[in-house]
Amino acid sequence: MPAEYLAPWFGVTLSSRFSVTDVVRERRLVRFGDPEQFARRYPRTAIALCSHHAVVAAPLLIGTTLRGALLHL
Repeated sequence: MPAEYLAPWFGVTLSSRFSVTDVVRERRLVRFGDPEQFARRYPRTAIALCSHHAVVAAPLLIGTTLRGALLHL
């Protein structure tokens, strides 16, 4: 993915309410099979993504060291 698409994510703080920040903060898998359930929990993200599919976010861990997170729509 081109870097300019990722630029808005560089300023996101861990206290923000997004599926990816919840994954990083809590170090657990977040998944939603129902788009409506995802929209209720993360309304701003749901509007931006316009996804009508399942959503999964997972922490990227090497041992106990967190390296980031993966979001799959």
